[in-house]
Amino acid sequence: MGDTAENNILKEAVQLFPGLQNLDLKVTRKKEGLQLILDHGKVTLTYEKPRDLCRGLYLAALHEKESVSIREQCPFSSFGVMIDLARNGAMRVSAIKEMIRLCAFLGYSFIGLYFEDVLEVKDEPYCGYLRGAYSKEELIEIRDYAALFGMEVRPYVETLAHVNQCFRWARYEKSRDIDDILLVEDEGTKELLDHLLSTIADIFPGSLVNIGMDEAAHVGRGRYLDSHPYTDRKTLLSRHLALVLSLCRKYGLRAQLWSDMFVSGTDEKDKRDESIPVPEDAQLICWDYYSADETHYEERLKQHLALTKNVGFAGGAFKWTGFAPRNGYSIRNGKAALEACKALGIPDVVITLWGDDGDEASAFSVLPVLYEDAAAAFGEEIEEVQKDRGFQFLTGYPLSSFLLLDAVNLEGESDIGNGSKILLYNDPLLGVYDSIVAEDLAGRYRDLAKALSSCRTGGKFDPLFTTLSLLSLVLSVKADLGVRLRKAYQDRNSLALALIGSELPDLEERIRAFYQALKTQWLLENKPFGFEVQTIRLGGLLQRIRDVDDLLQDYLAGKTCRIEELEEKLLPYGGQPGEGFTIRNLEENRWYVIATPARLDS
Repeated sequence: MGDTAENNILKEAVQLFPGLQNLDLKVTRKKEGLQLILDHGKVTLTYEKPRDLCRGLYLAALHEKESVSIREQCPFSSFGVMIDLARNGAMRVSAIKEMIRLCAFLGYSFIGLYFEDVLEVKDEPYCGYLRGAYSKEELIEIRDYAALFGMEVRPYVETLAHVNQCFRWARYEKSRDIDDILLVEDEGTKELLDHLLSTIADIFPGSLVNIGMDEAAHVGRGRYLDSHPYTDRKTLLSRHLALVLSLCRKYGLRAQLWSDMFVSGTDEKDKRDESIPVPEDAQLICWDYYSADETHYEERLKQHLALTKNVGFAGGAFKWTGFAPRNGYSIRNGKAALEACKALGIPDVVITLWGDDGDEASAFSVLPVLYEDAAAAFGEEIEEVQKDRGFQFLTGYPLSSFLLLDAVNLEGESDIGNGSKILLYNDPLLGVYDSIVAEDLAGRYRDLAKALSSCRTGGKFDPLFTTLSLLSLVLSVKADLGVRLRKAYQDRNSLALALIGSELPDLEERIRAFYQALKTQWLLENKPFGFEVQTIRLGGLLQRIRDVDDLLQDYLAGKTCRIEELEEKLLPYGGQPGEGFTIRNLEENRWYVIATPARLDS
């Protein structure tokens, strides 16, 4: 790294950590990872890569008035964070820059941008249309800002499945096979991919691009069969991969792809096809976020390494199952995964921030995961007090405050579930999930709302705490509303029904306040496109609460003699009692499934 790049990093570091100006700083570049010696204001910092310099400057500022000696070595040649921009939340350039800045000083070496269709593609005006598509100018601005920290921007696109939003436009319908999968061996598909990859190469010349190729189980089983004889999936995937790689080579791009369609699972239930050969110039990414067992990850990675030596790994920071993150769960699993990657010499690791089903949670809500994963990657053993201090120094908030966000999902480190989203959209008349709402949640959510509100410091992440505090206030009434409503009705307890009815106007106001806070947070972080989904969902919830109020008032006034939905005898969720489902361990992230057992599709 030249003097100019080094000076850029120093300049950015001083802006974020003014205390660096008080230090007598000597910086040297050597192939020894990161070495930091700080003694009474004198700092000797030796770094190997830009990420080491960034992390070293952060640590020097953190320990400004101390005497410390720190030596760290990240074993991964590339170590990054991938942000999902395609599930409605197209982050503003300013927010992406904020994420780049924070990740740089934690020691990450690249930022991945997951696009699907959300970028302006040459000769494809419907790509990202009305979805907040990024212009060439915006992406160059992001690319150049990352370069100030010596960071790479890595594009993530889809070249087979996950192009569902393109298919809503007639222009692409003829190139659709089935579901959200492109029609292989089709000229329209080839043209689209050519335009996509030429656009990527124009903005990110010579870059490593993730070409997707994942979750396409039904490839060749739709329109393809109308004009071709049956062809097995292995053959189709191999042919299509060859096409995509040829286009990458044409435009000077290096390729990596997700592994799930090319490597059978270790589970006997997941023995699909025999493993499909992958050319050595394509990196195969093993993605897995769901285990705390290091051995599990080692077995999965060895399975990949038996197929190709060019293997990377993707872990996850869970922000994709509702409005609240699952930091404890992600941190626990991430530590096991990173240790397995170290043991097997995996060179390329990324932490994914997916945004499934509407991108409801802030990307910044999982900063604790990025903080802890960076520490694990660099081999830093941090005491709890020091860990909290280091996080607060970087973000302006105690680590404990951010970890409290998990509680909105009723979740601890070992739990998996997204209770807050289920409780929010569980219909109060139909009560699909009422059989597993077995505890008194009102007091818990009232206390949590106060605790989250008190976490605000006047800093840049206050809107995040405001949003989840107000969601907790909603749930303090809404969580068990259906349970109480049905019991009072079936007991023919008019007094209890009247009391519930008196709560509903206040509940509506709480939902409106939550909606406004969510909107404020969204517009600070994301482009406006996609927020209409939240308007539809929460607006529908508001109307449903009004429906309940109308039904109750008519029933209590004697205008009707029954409420049909509440006459139904509820069946246990999951089919049988005692199957282990609780509101703490259930994960159901699809709004259209949570909101109603009726059909929301065609």
